Amino acid sequence: MTRTPADSLQEAMLRHQRGDLDFAESIYRRVLETDPDQPDALHYLGMLNFQRQRPAEALQLVQQSLLKAPGNQHAWTNLGNILMASGRRDEARVCYESAVKLEPDLMAAWHNLGVLHRRAKRMEEAIACFLRVLDCQADSTEPGPDYRNALESLVNLLQRTRRMDELARILDLWKTRFPDDPTARHMAAATMGRDIPSRASPEYVKHLYERFAETFDTTLAALGYQAPQLLTDLLANEPEYQSGQARILDAGCGTGLCAPLLRSSAQWLVGVDLSPAMLEKARQRGLYDDLHESELCQFMGACPGDFDVVVVADTLEYFGDLVEFFAAARKTLRPGGLLLCSLEAMPADSGGNDYLLQPHGRYCHDAQYVRRTLMQGGFGEPAITLATLRKERGEDVTGLVISVRCPR
Repeated sequence: MTRTPADSLQEAMLRHQRGDLDFAESIYRRVLETDPDQPDALHYLGMLNFQRQRPAEALQLVQQSLLKAPGNQHAWTNLGNILMASGRRDEARVCYESAVKLEPDLMAAWHNLGVLHRRAKRMEEAIACFLRVLDCQADSTEPGPDYRNALESLVNLLQRTRRMDELARILDLWKTRFPDDPTARHMAAATMGRDIPSRASPEYVKHLYERFAETFDTTLAALGYQAPQLLTDLLANEPEYQSGQARILDAGCGTGLCAPLLRSSAQWLVGVDLSPAMLEKARQRGLYDDLHESELCQFMGACPGDFDVVVVADTLEYFGDLVEFFAAARKTLRPGGLLLCSLEAMPADSGGNDYLLQPHGRYCHDAQYVRRTLMQGGFGEPAITLATLRKERGEDVTGLVISVRCPR
């Protein structure tokens, strides 16, 4: 049986889907040697180049394919993706709008158009696009990832624009369509004040930071993030830790922002975090002696007396009740060991609560509750000061900066 160019193209697409990029590329190029204007080969070879981080060639190939087949809505969507990744948002917007004009229920294009509007701070346009994503799969029994991501984006946007009735509807829809989704449960509790957990689930925190890893450092730099500097300044005031011999645990290390500030004090510097993507960023710094993917309390509980210092920067905001965490920290510290941590401070009108789950999903804490819990957990008298941790939506976030020792 004679093999046709269509057969070759089908095989290349199958290999491409399976991740065999070298083989797929060779067939795409062979097809284009026979027919240089074959639009699908141009399109898919373009996307293969995009996967391989060759954006200029990817852009040229997908544009060529659209010259030959301007009615291909998927190629318009992918061209938009290439342009958006290159920062060419206005051109990307035209591409996504062309795609949905050709196919009004094209969910991927509506979703990416929503992301583009959100990044440009066009909140109402973004909300409208994400609502269209929901309409596209309103009757689906197995909604895809774009649908789930649109729900999460809508919750954030509706909260920011204070459209509370619509927010409640979207949260109920999210929990109904994805009943096991930890983010849906946590944000429903944070936003609606129902079934509030004593801490955020590890699954929620891991999902949050897996998505945040790529932009974490630049985002926090733009917010004037101060927690690592505030905590390590406290360590610098402790003469016994200036000889470079301390065994230090960076608990909830994230991308390792504390590491450059801790390295000179550490003979052994260990980081622990729930998120593999964040840990990979921390590993790239080359400053840790060891890194572990683990839930913090479990890790500390399994390392009794291993550390002289535990540093916890902007991690306890995912704990409401602090008893378990402080007990684990007390266990992992040596006699006389030092715990340094930051938390978000309770607003003045807190109504006497020990802690509150805020609408954005993080907990804030009352200073007296923190003091009492530390001392009941076997620590000494803590030093607690107020400081600005970062800015959020243009306003200072006030935090508690805490230094406390275990008894010797």
